[in-house]
Amino acid sequence: MGNIEIKTSQNVSIEFETATALERTIAFLIDFAIMVTTFFILVGVMAANASGSSLSFLMILVYVLLIFIFFGSIIIQEILLGGRSVGKIALGIKIIKTNGREATPNDFFIRWGFKLIDVTMSWGFFAMFVISSSKRGQRLGDVVANTTVIKLKPSNKVSLAELLKMHTEAPDVGITYPQAIRINDEYALAIKHVIDRYGKYKNETTSQIIKDLAEKLKLELQIEIKEKSYLQFLKNFLADYVRLTR
Repeated sequence: MGNIEIKTSQNVSIEFETATALERTIAFLIDFAIMVTTFFILVGVMAANASGSSLSFLMILVYVLLIFIFFGSIIIQEILLGGRSVGKIALGIKIIKTNGREATPNDFFIRWGFKLIDVTMSWGFFAMFVISSSKRGQRLGDVVANTTVIKLKPSNKVSLAELLKMHTEAPDVGITYPQAIRINDEYALAIKHVIDRYGKYKNETTSQIIKDLAEKLKLELQIEIKEKSYLQFLKNFLADYVRLTR
């Protein structure tokens, strides 16, 4: 599992968690299973309605269907669903450009063209090795197309367990902000996420978010901020929440 950091045109860093080789493999197997099932259903329907004189035509149609389903169905899904297929939707992953923009139909065709090297010729082992060793989680087709596959719901978000850990780490002092009892765990997790985000990306955007969040709490809960910095206020407020609720 890796991460890809993308800088927007406003010079704001956004971090995405890349999909693992296993997740991408499972997504492909789901897509492949759907392709095979669809193929056999169509062949069965055609065979049931074919006469002896039309078997030759049926065989040609079967080959055409096989080529279309295998080479076209996933690409069509990725184009129509914005970088996702049924398998990718099931795994919560998506194809994007390495600059953070949406991948184009041309990118999907390039990626699929390299499946012969990445997947087919090595039964997928070469692709899994390259993805696992790549900092951006890319296989060869991704490198050529300047794409990667990201998780839409990253697993590295702040968890409740991390919040509870603050209870043992926080010094045993008095409560400065008793109003903290009025928020819930979801709100507290959001505050923790903002603090952690600022610690990782110190820029004008994250500084403004810290200020806006502090002012929002001040207004909503009628709090008088005692600290000189908004960041320290949020840390102390969060620590009080943990002491009051755990």
